[in-house]
Amino acid sequence: MPLATIEAFADHGVVRGDTVREDYAGAHRLIERLRAAGIDMDTVTQQLLEAGVKSFADSYDELITGIAEKVDALHGGQVASRAR
Repeated sequence: MPLATIEAFADHGVVRGDTVREDYAGAHRLIERLRAAGIDMDTVTQQLLEAGVKSFADSYDELITGIAEKVDALHGGQVASRAR
Protein backbone atom coordinates (compact mmCIF):
# COMPACT_ATOMS: atom_id res chain seq x y z
CA MET A 1 0.00 0.00 0.00
CA PRO A 2 1.44 3.39 -0.91
CA LEU A 3 2.72 5.46 2.00
CA ALA A 4 0.47 8.37 0.98
CA THR A 5 -2.60 6.14 1.42
CA ILE A 6 -1.47 4.98 4.86
CA GLU A 7 -0.75 8.56 5.95
CA ALA A 8 -4.09 9.82 4.64
CA PHE A 9 -5.98 7.09 6.48
CA ALA A 10 -4.00 7.71 9.68
CA ASP A 11 -4.86 11.41 9.37
CA HIS A 12 -8.60 11.20 8.75
CA GLY A 13 -9.71 7.61 8.08
CA VAL A 14 -12.43 5.92 10.13
CA VAL A 15 -13.21 2.20 10.41
CA ARG A 16 -16.93 1.83 11.04
CA GLY A 17 -17.46 -1.90 10.59
CA ASP A 18 -19.80 -3.48 8.04
CA THR A 19 -21.12 -0.35 6.32
CA VAL A 20 -22.31 -2.32 3.29
CA ARG A 21 -25.21 -3.81 5.23
CA GLU A 22 -26.12 -0.68 7.22
CA ASP A 23 -28.24 0.96 4.52
CA TYR A 24 -28.42 -1.11 1.36
CA ALA A 25 -31.44 0.78 -0.01
CA GLY A 26 -29.75 4.10 0.75
CA ALA A 27 -26.67 2.99 -1.14
CA HIS A 28 -28.81 2.25 -4.19
CA ARG A 29 -30.47 5.67 -3.90
CA LEU A 30 -27.06 7.32 -3.74
CA ILE A 31 -25.88 5.50 -6.88
CA GLU A 32 -29.05 6.64 -8.66
CA ARG A 33 -28.44 10.25 -7.55
CA LEU A 34 -24.86 10.05 -8.82
CA ARG A 35 -26.06 8.66 -12.14
CA ALA A 36 -28.65 11.46 -12.39
CA ALA A 37 -25.86 13.98 -11.79
CA GLY A 38 -23.91 12.49 -14.71
CA ILE A 39 -21.43 10.48 -12.67
CA ASP A 40 -20.86 7.01 -14.09
CA MET A 41 -19.63 4.79 -11.28
CA ASP A 42 -18.27 2.21 -13.74
CA THR A 43 -16.01 4.92 -15.19
CA VAL A 44 -15.03 6.19 -11.74
CA THR A 45 -14.27 2.65 -10.61
CA GLN A 46 -12.12 1.98 -13.70
CA GLN A 47 -10.20 5.24 -13.20
CA LEU A 48 -9.56 4.41 -9.53
CA LEU A 49 -8.48 0.89 -10.44
CA GLU A 50 -6.04 2.16 -13.06
CA ALA A 51 -4.63 4.82 -10.72
CA GLY A 52 -4.29 2.27 -7.91
CA VAL A 53 -2.51 -0.27 -10.09
CA LYS A 54 -0.15 2.43 -11.40
CA SER A 55 0.58 3.62 -7.86
CA PHE A 56 1.27 0.05 -6.73
CA ALA A 57 3.50 -0.62 -9.74
CA ASP A 58 5.41 2.62 -9.18
CA SER A 59 5.96 1.73 -5.50
CA TYR A 60 7.05 -1.78 -6.46
CA ASP A 61 9.49 -0.47 -9.06
CA GLU A 62 10.91 1.96 -6.51
CA LEU A 63 11.34 -0.88 -4.00
CA ILE A 64 13.07 -3.16 -6.52
CA THR A 65 15.34 -0.34 -7.67
CA GLY A 66 16.28 0.43 -4.06
CA ILE A 67 17.07 -3.22 -3.36
CA ALA A 68 19.15 -3.49 -6.54
CA GLU A 69 21.10 -0.36 -5.62
CA LYS A 70 21.83 -1.73 -2.14
CA VAL A 71 22.92 -5.10 -3.52
CA ASP A 72 25.11 -3.28 -6.00
CA ALA A 73 26.63 -1.15 -3.24
CA LEU A 74 27.33 -4.25 -1.12
CA HIS A 75 29.19 -5.79 -4.04
CA GLY A 76 31.24 -2.68 -4.78
CA GLY A 77 29.33 -1.74 -7.91
CA GLN A 78 30.18 -5.01 -9.64
CA VAL A 79 26.62 -6.35 -9.87
CA ALA A 80 25.37 -3.55 -12.13
CA SER A 81 28.46 -3.70 -14.35
CA ARG A 82 28.07 -7.48 -14.88
CA ALA A 83 24.40 -7.05 -15.83
CA ARG A 84 25.34 -4.78 -18.76
